[in-house]
Amino acid sequence: MREQIKLYLCNEEGQRFFGEGPYQLLRCTERCGSLRSAAQEMNMAYTKAFHLIRHAKRNWASPSQKKPSAAPGAAAPGSLPRQRN
Repeated sequence: MREQIKLYLCNEEGQRFFGEGPYQLLRCTERCGSLRSAAQEMNMAYTKAFHLIRHAKRNWASPSQKKPSAAPGAAAPGSLPRQRN
């Protein structure tokens, strides 16, 4: 008998977002120097590799770590009148 442990991370909804596949992709990216090269080495489409990493990145940050859209009390982009010269 062989013991085996699988580890993966889930978001608040219980959906997996990081496991062995994204981990191997990141390791290969580090070794190859680019996501495109890593995807080719792993026989994976670049768009699939990109989406895997983007999905993991979006789910990785906790709500307190996510970038706020604007500082409290700051005006929204485009809401200030334009200056005339």
